[in-house]
Amino acid sequence: MLKLENVYFSYESKNYILEDISLEFKKGLKIAILGRNGCGKTTLMLLCSGILKPKKGKIFIDDLEIKNPGLLKKHVGIVFQNPDTQLLAAKVYQDISFGLFNIGYEKQVVKKKVDEIISKLGIEHLKYRPTQFLSYGQKRLVSIADILVMEPEYIFLDEPEAYLDYKSFLKVQEIISELPKEGKSVIISTHDSDFAFEWADYIYVIDNKTVALHGTPDYVFSQVEILQEIGLKIPYAKRLEV
Repeated sequence: MLKLENVYFSYESKNYILEDISLEFKKGLKIAILGRNGCGKTTLMLLCSGILKPKKGKIFIDDLEIKNPGLLKKHVGIVFQNPDTQLLAAKVYQDISFGLFNIGYEKQVVKKKVDEIISKLGIEHLKYRPTQFLSYGQKRLVSIADILVMEPEYIFLDEPEAYLDYKSFLKVQEIISELPKEGKSVIISTHDSDFAFEWADYIYVIDNKTVALHGTPDYVFSQVEILQEIGLKIPYAKRLEV
C-alpha cells in the first residue's frame, strides 16, 4: 500500500498548494483523484511518484517510511498528460526500451520485455515508427508502454482521457481497467465526474488544497451539496437514479 500522511507542499512561495493530505492507495484497485483544473491533482501525483518532495508529512510504502523520494521510483510510475514530455527517443522501440537499458538489463531481456508490452497494448505496428510522426493517441499508448515495461506496482495517469479520439480512449480505458486484475494499483487524475463514476473503485476529491471527500463512487456522488459547492457535476448515470 502507498500512503500519504499529513503531507504539505509548496513551490517557491510560502503558500501551500496542498495541505494536510492523508490518503492511501491499495493494490488491485482503480482509484480516481477528482477535482477541478488547478486544484493540485498533478502536484499530488508528482509527490506520490517521488518527482517532488513534501515540505511536511510522510510517505509510506507497505508501512515503510520513504525518506528519500528517489526510492518511490522503484515502485511508482507516472504517465503525464502531455506525452511529448515523456517520449525521449527517436523511435518507439528505443523509447520503450530506454528505461530498461538505463538500469542495466541485457539486450535479450529488454527485447523480450518490450515485445511483451507492445503486444499487450496492441501497438506492434508502431514498433519502429519515429515518435515524432505518431498521432496524439498513439503517443499516449507509447508513453503508457514506457511505464508498464518497468513493472511498477502503482501506476499514475494524469488526465488519461484528455484530448483522445474515441478509439484511443477506449484502448486506454481497456488497459487501465485490466491492470488492477494483475494486482497493480491504477490511479488517475480527472475532472470528469462521469468517467470517475463509471471507472473507479474508490475516489478522492481534492478541493481547497486538501482531501474534501473520499469513498466509493456511490458514496462520493451522493454528497450532492458538497460537490456543488466544489463545482463538480453529478454524473449523468447517478442523476438517472434519482
